[in-house]
Amino acid sequence: MAVIMAVGGDEVMTSEQFAAWFEGQAPSRETGARFVDELRREVARRRRCANFRQLQVLCGSAVLDPGSPWDTTGPWAVLVRPFVEAEGKPKLTRVAQSGDLEQLIKLLEQPVDPAPADKQQKTALYLAALFGHEALVRCLLEVGVATDAPDLNGCRPLHMAAYAGHLGIVRCLLEAGADKDQACAGRSTPLRVAAAKGRKEVVVFLLEAGADKEKADSQGFTPLHVAAEHGQLEVARSLLVAGAEMDKANHFGCTPLYLAAQHGHEELACCLQEAGARA
Repeated sequence: MAVIMAVGGDEVMTSEQFAAWFEGQAPSRETGARFVDELRREVARRRRCANFRQLQVLCGSAVLDPGSPWDTTGPWAVLVRPFVEAEGKPKLTRVAQSGDLEQLIKLLEQPVDPAPADKQQKTALYLAALFGHEALVRCLLEVGVATDAPDLNGCRPLHMAAYAGHLGIVRCLLEAGADKDQACAGRSTPLRVAAAKGRKEVVVFLLEAGADKEKADSQGFTPLHVAAEHGQLEVARSLLVAGAEMDKANHFGCTPLYLAAQHGHEELACCLQEAGARA
């Protein structure tokens, strides 16, 4: 029995270990699919992760289809292959948008690039983050997709999670190494995006994670500017508590207090004045 099991070239099970496990698991013409599923679980157990990815069983030089009749005489080679480019990219992004975890897992069991993008360069991770599918986000991060892949406007998955207020996904992305101060084409950061939309929990979390509260966009609007402009009172309070500069002018000479008053946000304007903002 010739056995090779590798993920990126790393052996995960020796021939002897596989032979010991194989005893009692030998596939038949009727149980090929069950055999592959059980082997996938064994790989996951040994790697201490849900490594259900791209497992292929070879008999001689032929890749065996679990759903087809097998020649069970061997010799066997069991491979866990790295992802490769393949057709079917739009399907993966559609599944990421729909939130169908089971279907996503099935696609990830095939030799498909886990980070495909649609025509606007929106990846599966981007769409899962935008639509709030945390389980799918975790699944995609597990297989090593890029956390900061931008769309055509430079927006990343973290921008979209912050925009939509998906705190759990924001946390997942930061834990996976996403840049908390990354800027899109208009130089908007995730914190600025969350502030404009009134996502207080996300704003507080990003501030606690060390996000730059003074980083401005291409027009000089800081997170406090946009909170004031859009009347996001609780977000403004959180930014003030964090020490955001309240008298800073944007490129048009407007301070947060001016913007709050201009847009009729009286309570927010009073909040800024009570905090010491200059009229």
